[in-house]
Amino acid sequence: MKKPKIFTATFEESLNFEDDPVLKWQNQDVKRPVLLFILACICILILYGIYRLTGSLTTERSDSPIPKADINFLPAWPFWICFLIFVLFWIYTHFIRIKCNRLFWSHVNANNCLLWMVLEFNLMFVTMDLKILTAWGIIITYCAFGLLTFLLFRRQMDSIQRTLFSSQEIRARHNALKGRIINIALKWGGIACICYIILKRVFAHIEDIGTGTSGLIESIAIWLFMNLVFIAIEIYVEFPYLVQGYYKRKYTEEYRKREGKSQIEWYGEKYFNKHILGTSKEDKTGKAVYNRN
Repeated sequence: MKKPKIFTATFEESLNFEDDPVLKWQNQDVKRPVLLFILACICILILYGIYRLTGSLTTERSDSPIPKADINFLPAWPFWICFLIFVLFWIYTHFIRIKCNRLFWSHVNANNCLLWMVLEFNLMFVTMDLKILTAWGIIITYCAFGLLTFLLFRRQMDSIQRTLFSSQEIRARHNALKGRIINIALKWGGIACICYIILKRVFAHIEDIGTGTSGLIESIAIWLFMNLVFIAIEIYVEFPYLVQGYYKRKYTEEYRKREGKSQIEWYGEKYFNKHILGTSKEDKTGKAVYNRN
């Protein structure tokens, strides 16, 4: 029997996302769009620092294990183009969002900043390691990343299908396994360790990375590890959040009724007065509560 596609679930089936421990953590513990905006601003400052640091790699350093780069893969124009795209998309989402999905779009913009950061990190490390790995080494490395991404994404698609369409017993076992993985990750402070290593190794002076062969191996290991972490975050954390956001937009009235909110509370007064008041979309019954059997 052919498995149903993840974007064809009914409203009832989309409610199964509420039991997913990863999405539950995101929806319950990440509640402040202002905090996401502040983090995005900090990231932009860091991104500018990465751009300036990459330019310094073309300067000869006699005591550095990393040879002077002949090509700077992160000149000024990629930084400013990415900055312009980020700002324009942020402005666009500011106009299309409604009150109920303001956090969703803030989250998307913060993730866009993360995508931008990973792009700059990769351009910086390619600038740094091109002489060491050669062009073929870089190509083979990215082919390996592409294959890994494909395999993990297929597994995640199967995971989302189980979440949406499987029986309650299968979903319970599946979500319990996810919960254990989350608890282990949080217990060992994986995210904190990653941030510490990146900030200490990348933004410190180049000499602090190490000397000789060990320094070269260390810089390449940081680059590989950073990409692996990013791939895992995008596939296992961000992608399910985007799918859930799709269903909350597709079945927005059903979710509103389920949460027992009026249309003004859900959409915001400005959007309600402009697009709903006096039309067939207006719910004159007030708070229509939806109960899931």
